[in-house]
Amino acid sequence: MPDSNFISRYRESTRRRTVESVKRTEEEKIPKIEEELQRLVEEGLLEEEDIKDINFSKEAKRILETIQEISIGVEELTPEEQEKSRKRFWRDMFRFFRLEKDYQKTERQLQAFLWIQANRDNLDGVCLQGKIGELLDEAEKIKEELEKLPDTSPEAFLGISRLELKRYVEQLRSGNLVETPWVKKIKTEIIENLKSARSVFLYGETGTGKTEIAKQIAREITGKEPVVIRGHRFMTPEEIWGYLGLAPIENKSESVLTILDEIDKENKIDRESIKKILEEIDKDRSKEKEIIKKITIEILEKLGKETIVKFLKKKMGISEEIYGETQKETEAEKRKREEEEEEVKLIADYFLETLREEKEGKVSGQVETKFFAGPLVKAAKEGRILIIDEANYIPPQLLASLNEILSNPRAGREITVPYTGEVVEIQEGFGIIMTGNITFDSIKRYRERYEIDPALKDRVKFIEFNTPPMETDRSKDYKESGERDLFLIALAALADDKGNLVLPGGEKSLLKIWRLCQAFKLFQDNFAGRSVVDYVDATGAKYTLALEKNHASMRKLINILREWKKYGMRYELDWYVWKELIEPALTEPQEAAYFYQILQNLYDFFSSEGWDKTPNYGEGLRLKTFQPKIPSEKQKPKAEPLEVIPYDKIAESIRGKSIIPILEKLLEEEERERQRQIEETRNIEMEIFSLEEEYQKEFNEIEAVCPPELMPEGMQKKIPKEIGI
Repeated sequence: MPDSNFISRYRESTRRRTVESVKRTEEEKIPKIEEELQRLVEEGLLEEEDIKDINFSKEAKRILETIQEISIGVEELTPEEQEKSRKRFWRDMFRFFRLEKDYQKTERQLQAFLWIQANRDNLDGVCLQGKIGELLDEAEKIKEELEKLPDTSPEAFLGISRLELKRYVEQLRSGNLVETPWVKKIKTEIIENLKSARSVFLYGETGTGKTEIAKQIAREITGKEPVVIRGHRFMTPEEIWGYLGLAPIENKSESVLTILDEIDKENKIDRESIKKILEEIDKDRSKEKEIIKKITIEILEKLGKETIVKFLKKKMGISEEIYGETQKETEAEKRKREEEEEEVKLIADYFLETLREEKEGKVSGQVETKFFAGPLVKAAKEGRILIIDEANYIPPQLLASLNEILSNPRAGREITVPYTGEVVEIQEGFGIIMTGNITFDSIKRYRERYEIDPALKDRVKFIEFNTPPMETDRSKDYKESGERDLFLIALAALADDKGNLVLPGGEKSLLKIWRLCQAFKLFQDNFAGRSVVDYVDATGAKYTLALEKNHASMRKLINILREWKKYGMRYELDWYVWKELIEPALTEPQEAAYFYQILQNLYDFFSSEGWDKTPNYGEGLRLKTFQPKIPSEKQKPKAEPLEVIPYDKIAESIRGKSIIPILEKLLEEEERERQRQIEETRNIEMEIFSLEEEYQKEFNEIEAVCPPELMPEGMQKKIPKEIGI
């Protein structure tokens, strides 16, 4: 049974584990994984099937690494407590792994059925709809289990939180969007709409990552790079669809080398010798007939007559009949043979001419009209996602030409290119994602953008993708429940690839980063016109100030944190907030003053020595300049010494709750188990006592009628061994 100070010892153990992990080198991450897995199977913690799933899984190895980093033994816990903790780590982390696999599998199946429903009319029906409903229910059930799992044990709380942070770090460093819970939800909605053959319009403020998530989704669902169009106000139809133009006449057939590959995949043709023959023709035209014969023999010997003739049926419209000589041939057979021999000559001429054209490149001086495919046609033909970036920059009448394909971009249907009449069949994988820096209530902020046409709204799925959710209530800190996606991204920008955090002043910096994220979200909401905290001038009067020229974007927040980290966090975070956010905004003094005021008065920035505590905020909203006193470059306020943030504190930051209730719950469960065992022992003792009484009663009855000296040996005043006493 854990003693009364188990919680404090457990938390101290996480601190020590964290320090040890930070010191550990990369080479020590996952020693002897296979042996460890086999041992766990023998102990009954894993099944053989689990090993099959994880042997070559990057995600599983990341889980193994996380367990090893956190479940190391430390002296704060007794050997018995350490062993229990280790087993809980393995049990819950691989439960998490299996649930995630099941969820991903269910999502893939759901997307497949949505695609069938959208693209195969003959298969749609009650059966298909029922299956989609079942998969939606299954996905929701698994998702609910995943959300509850971190609260099942302190090890699940620590391990899953650390694993999620490591994922965020990897995503951010690889240039991908950090898949916080909110981003995952939006991403799933986008994918399901694309799979349902529905075009998507991602709208939101600048710097939120709309284009990045569109590209990420395109690569995931097609395995191909997307085709991207950058919208602008002078865009023409040709830039989207393609155009007709003049081009040199291409070779009248495919490259000979390609033809040879098509004709015969197994026999190797000596292409170099054929090219040398061409060079001989160029040197001496008098030997052309002899060389024609030579190249004919070369090709026929390598490929065989039948193969060539069959291939050329479509190319030249000649017979597939097999030709050859017979010793005794009729007139009809002779005529047939001669016709077939003529076909051989045609074949030789065909190859010879094509080889020449390949060598020369193109026929000199001749041109033809040719359709040059634009981005949309290219994406449709190749089964790729088309991303129309800054779509509301494009003139509405041009966007209207896309209405038909936006309404129904399903695979297999044909589209006609406007102005040229070119017909294109849409290939599987094609879809359209549009992006735009708009919000429907503040569109005037973005100059030269067009309003969204109602017809477009009817044809595509509009999905808002603004800045990640974040709690802005000043009374709440990072340990309490509340939206925190922006904070998770901030932690990912500062953590190492193991999920470790080393910050000045330890937990004080965690709170500072939380406050910075709160301020940024408040600024972002102001910029989007959703909510505004009043500006207070020098007289104390309050005014509504809407940010128009300066945006505290997520990209800017990440830049601030990276600059701070780059220089070893030697100086206060406040300095980098000034340099990256407020100083560039000084050209709009009213907005710069608003940034400074909110950060200082609501979120405790610029409070140390050297910062202006009472800057001039002017009267009304007519501030001409904003010049608060700030520390000089040489007097930048230094940060506190670096401290390692323990695992439990990182986990509490990620989950927005304390680990203590989970530890208390664990103690309660163990106490209930102890009481159950005591009760079970008591019941056994009572049963034994009852048997003893019953036996004694029977013994007394026997003794009353049978003197002890007549009893069998061993019966005198002894309780049988089977009673257990």
